[in-house]
Amino acid sequence: MILVVPKDEARLAAAEHLGQPVTVSVKGHYERNVPGRNVIGRLDRGKARTIVVSTPVSSWFTSTCERGPGIVAFLATARVASQSLTDVNFVFVSTSGHEVGHGGMEYFIRDKAPKPNGVTA
Repeated sequence: MILVVPKDEARLAAAEHLGQPVTVSVKGHYERNVPGRNVIGRLDRGKARTIVVSTPVSSWFTSTCERGPGIVAFLATARVASQSLTDVNFVFVSTSGHEVGHGGMEYFIRDKAPKPNGVTA
């Protein structure tokens, strides 16, 4: 399967109609130390145990097929946690950079995560 921009659709359709092979060339580059963002929500009830719920934040609402089910589960869990499961704290974290080494999660674990001894992930 190939996904193309609308301007290339006619060319691809013509090649398919004629049975011609198609070659795809991706010209891109990898960058380091680019800006990203994490979104962190905490439901701190002062309990000893914390549940961490995570999902990637990149492309949340533009890559529905890839992100949709995870977003639904993430938001539904937040909704349920806000009204029940009162014996634990919750941290909801959506991180960027999972495609390139999980940079956002690494940052969260290093600087923003609760201490591991009381966490369920």
